[in-house]
Amino acid sequence: MLIKESVDSVIGKRVDREIVDKIKAEIMKDKRVLGVYDLVLTDYGPERYMGSVHIELDNSMSVPEIDQLSRQITSTIIKKYGVILHTIGIYSIDKKDPETRAIYDDIHELVFRNPNVLEMHGFSVDKKAKTIVFDIVIDFEEPDHEGLRAEILKESRKLYPDYNISIILDTDTSVS
Repeated sequence: MLIKESVDSVIGKRVDREIVDKIKAEIMKDKRVLGVYDLVLTDYGPERYMGSVHIELDNSMSVPEIDQLSRQITSTIIKKYGVILHTIGIYSIDKKDPETRAIYDDIHELVFRNPNVLEMHGFSVDKKAKTIVFDIVIDFEEPDHEGLRAEILKESRKLYPDYNISIILDTDTSVS
């Protein structure tokens, strides 16, 4: 048991799923937050965590609004859960633009045809540069993550051949 604890402290271990779910749900209570992803917590002993998270926001928010929101989230999480969120990354999305929304909807439907895809986030469309970028999280049980990513990329390019599409394989350490 002592060896396992020592190894866990060096290479890390998954935190309790309950605290992950609670923190994500707490952040989602704010209606400005459209999604919560990539929550990574580091365990520094009994109920002592530090971490980072990405939140998805409408691209119309100003920098001062985002700053106020991130400070509010940080304060709420430390007060309620004793967790210090030292970094809050931002994913900006424009779901109001009809063309961007249609691209998002098409690719979202394509991605989730596969039950081994757990999440899609960080979705960005640059119509001028003709680029589409997004992250996917694939279930650990899927034997060929890169093969699945390549298949989704191939099918996405069929839908939008005029766009340069990038899919980032993301590992959400909080997904169990």
